[in-house]
Amino acid sequence: MSTRRPIRPYAHLFQLGRDARVGTTRVPPALTTVPCYVYRDADAARARHLDAIAEPAMDQATGELLLAAIEGVVDRRGILHELCTDAELAVERAPAHTNGFHAGVSIDQAREALERGGFVVHVVDDGGEEEADDDGARALDDLLRHLDLASLDVTLRSIAARDEELPVHAAAIEEILQEELEGPAPEAFGARAAARLADAHPELRDVLVLLAARVAKGSHGEQAAPARALFSALPPAADARVVKAVAKAGLGPADDRPRPARPRPVRR
Repeated sequence: MSTRRPIRPYAHLFQLGRDARVGTTRVPPALTTVPCYVYRDADAARARHLDAIAEPAMDQATGELLLAAIEGVVDRRGILHELCTDAELAVERAPAHTNGFHAGVSIDQAREALERGGFVVHVVDDGGEEEADDDGARALDDLLRHLDLASLDVTLRSIAARDEELPVHAAAIEEILQEELEGPAPEAFGARAAARLADAHPELRDVLVLLAARVAKGSHGEQAAPARALFSALPPAADARVVKAVAKAGLGPADDRPRPARPRPVRR
């Protein structure tokens, strides 16, 4: 397999929420809605547009309280996991990263500034109600983000070892696929995913094929046909290990072809 391209530069945005506190000390209400962020140190230069926006003055103690609250949220919500690849998580080697906040902008303004710098920005769900997403755009964006951070080697090792849980991003991909099976058009979702991945590195496509095969194999009853339709919308696997896993799941490309009759031995 060719060398995998670098992952895209991700920045995760979130708000602390009105009940934010550090220990028994509450974060001032005016600061609970400021945009907070996490990104890799290697991508820090991409935050220049956000950094250039003026911020109101803040005393050192309040700034330290806010940073401590951010660190607590990053840990509690597993946001750092969203920044690491599965390969990094497998060896417990998180990249150097920056936690911070910008009190001079709204979260939408922070997102726009970070995107201008080239970040792929993910606004972390705070557990509240989500807006309607009838066309599955959010699910597709999440799928592509997790694929970018997944690892085919780590996923295959996990499956071979019969681990109770898949790696973080592989598990998220499988969950998204399972949720899409309950939607009105799983085959269309698979086709859209395949189209978005048409020019992607083969490893990303093969991770998706592998996990879609697992979902299809584990689906029964009313979900069996939609699961196979979703799988069929994806491109064939390129990696021999995935081809083998797909065949083992009974989902190879030749499954629907009539099998030739075995010739009878000629007795002399």
